[in-house]
Amino acid sequence: MLNENAQFIKEESKSFPLLKNDIYQCQLLDVSMSKNKKYQSEEEEDVLSFEFAILAGKDTEGNDARLRLLAKNFVPTFLYISGKTGKNWLYKIVEALIGRDLTKEEEANGISGKTTNFLVGKQCRLLLEKKASKKDAAKFYANIANILSADADFTPLTDEELKTIKEAKEKKASKENKDEFTGGMSDDEIPEELKPENVPF
Repeated sequence: MLNENAQFIKEESKSFPLLKNDIYQCQLLDVSMSKNKKYQSEEEEDVLSFEFAILAGKDTEGNDARLRLLAKNFVPTFLYISGKTGKNWLYKIVEALIGRDLTKEEEANGISGKTTNFLVGKQCRLLLEKKASKKDAAKFYANIANILSADADFTPLTDEELKTIKEAKEKKASKENKDEFTGGMSDDEIPEELKPENVPF
């Protein structure tokens, strides 16, 4: 049961200035796996997500971008090198975070969950490019175009900064859960039967 003193207030959605087409020093914050629906299908597939926090750089308005989050999501596959695009994302991310090419032995053994978890906290540089949304050409987002090894380590995230990120993510997840339950309606649009005080359980 919820604490009776808990209060959920209306809040405008937040937007942040875009990040520049630039290289940002980042720290790997988390690696996770989720099941998502395949494109235009009800069938599910595993999606691997590498989440990074920016350590240094500015956004398009000149504000400090430290703590801004970036993610690279892709369907995990075996390690491979394409004739057109070169090494796949799993290859690129692991090699950038360890700061060297994988050895033949490491390639033969493959990348395990233990290996990816070991990479959390390591630093790299991300090359960002602004891309127009496929759904709305007027909206843009920062796309990770490439990942590079760090030339030197920057000041890592402090415990306080990690706590701030965790709290912000929990708040966002809570809001998304509420939006999923209410269809994203504002408080005055929610039908009476969906309002918490009227839900019979």
